[in-house]
Amino acid sequence: MKKIICLVLALITLMPFSVMAEEHYDKGTATTTAYQEGTYFGESDGIALAADYSKEMSALASGIARMSDIIYIPDPTVRASEYAGIMREVINSNPEFFYVGTLYSYYYSKDEEDKENPVVLAIKPTYIMSTAEAKAKIGRMRQEASKIINTCIDDSMTDYTKLLEIHDYFCLNYEYDTTLQKHSAYDILVDKKGVCEAYSLAYKYVVSRIGINCDYAASDAMNHIWNMVEIDNNWFHVDVTWDDPVPNVNGRARHQYFMVDDETFKEEGHYDWVSQHIADNATYKNSPMRNIDSAVYYKNGKYYHIDDLGNLCCSSDICKGDCQKKYKSGSKYYIADKAGYFYKKMSYIVEYNGCFYFSEADGVYKLDYSDENAVPIRVYTSKNNQYPVDLIITNGRLKFHTATLYTEGRMVYSQPMMYSTEYDGLFGDADDNSTVDITDAVIIANSTVDDQVISDKGYKLGDVDGNARVSMIDAIRVAQNTLGAEF
Repeated sequence: MKKIICLVLALITLMPFSVMAEEHYDKGTATTTAYQEGTYFGESDGIALAADYSKEMSALASGIARMSDIIYIPDPTVRASEYAGIMREVINSNPEFFYVGTLYSYYYSKDEEDKENPVVLAIKPTYIMSTAEAKAKIGRMRQEASKIINTCIDDSMTDYTKLLEIHDYFCLNYEYDTTLQKHSAYDILVDKKGVCEAYSLAYKYVVSRIGINCDYAASDAMNHIWNMVEIDNNWFHVDVTWDDPVPNVNGRARHQYFMVDDETFKEEGHYDWVSQHIADNATYKNSPMRNIDSAVYYKNGKYYHIDDLGNLCCSSDICKGDCQKKYKSGSKYYIADKAGYFYKKMSYIVEYNGCFYFSEADGVYKLDYSDENAVPIRVYTSKNNQYPVDLIITNGRLKFHTATLYTEGRMVYSQPMMYSTEYDGLFGDADDNSTVDITDAVIIANSTVDDQVISDKGYKLGDVDGNARVSMIDAIRVAQNTLGAEF
């Protein structure tokens, strides 16, 4: 008999809460706010909770991660009015919870005296997708985060450099969603587009995975959110969204809003924000780093970037600006942005397979950064008054647009809205198989001897010297490059 009673009690304990709810519990519903829904605060919610709800938050986070239908609160003492803030913190602190809606139900005892604000015994979240779909999407999200970390980070880097490399990866690989529909970390990490909430959630997600404290600051007045990061016991603002240009420009990464203190942030356009942290350290306020408009790459103990005159520079301390010019630009062309209201040097740098590729007015150059004495090799020559105005490498393919330049007095500039051509390919890749090897040299050589027909793309890719025709010179240069010689 004793065994039977124990078994019955065990079954009652395991019985779904919802089965017992009608008889023993009352139910209420409520809503919270969440960055991934494009909302910041409720009527009385701040960004920080007024009390310690770690027990409740831990139970909710564990239950939501399992996608539990009902989540029991251990030793319940917290009342319903507090749970909007608790749910908000749980969702916002866990960017993987993109599958959770803002509507939730709560259960309380029928014997509760304060029916308007009862002690909550359990929470029933709303899930906006199936368990299978959520797990599949989380897997893709984690894969992208791991890719970023493996691509950008190594153990020799300082925390500042790690934050910088992840910041620039976001600027180079993601773009602002001008339809204003994509708010979650999943949206930007997997779909490659998002608004400020997506940038901020995803940046926190990746940065937290390398052990650096990262949080949020948000402003209802600005309708905007960004990150705060902690290094050496000091907090700084990082606004990746504002550093990523709109409309998107391949290769451009600003740094004006990277590692900024409170006072400077206010001076430069942010206001009325709420945060748990104070950024009172102005170490980087006057750093030359904040004026760099190209990506910055940390390789072999040095930082590489393009300065505002189009020079390829390297530095041992990017914050001090002790730059050595690896390539001095001889061109002086400037570009108007797509709105046409300011001029800026349009030279950018991307890294791929042990080399830098960077654009200048006269073409695109390649530099092997593993060799201290290497000199840049021009792999594409501008022609017909068409000049590179952006730069990106996608799936091993170098891509850029060209535009016509116009002269006004001594200022030469380009208008990106007048893009006329787009280059897509690997230079010298005549067979278009994403690899430049001796086979390409043979194909190009044969085409000049036997008039062998190469596809239009192959013909263009075979034109290494950029003179609008494929010749034996191109074949020789591809062969030299394959064998490690300079063009």
